[in-house]
Amino acid sequence: RLAEKIYYGFWFSPETQLWLSAVERTQENVNGEVRLQLYKGQCSVSGRRAETSLYDPEYATFEADRVYSQADAEGFIRLQGLRLRVGAERASGGQDS
Repeated sequence: RLAEKIYYGFWFSPETQLWLSAVERTQENVNGEVRLQLYKGQCSVSGRRAETSLYDPEYATFEADRVYSQADAEGFIRLQGLRLRVGAERASGGQDS
């Protein structure tokens, strides 16, 4: 949305300034470097490092039971799918609100 506002020339509009403030706020703790590899019109990340990185190889796995349990996903999936189920029921006339 920010890019769209800027594209259409609304740089000094209140909503653009709001979006810019939000972006600045989310980037306060961002630091470090990213190395990119450009080749034949494609771009890929070839490396990255940061002092305050949240990445930890210990947590970057779904295999270790102490880090993540497959059962954790069930509730998340149910919750995220709730709006889709309700919408489908309403669209088919299944339940009234």
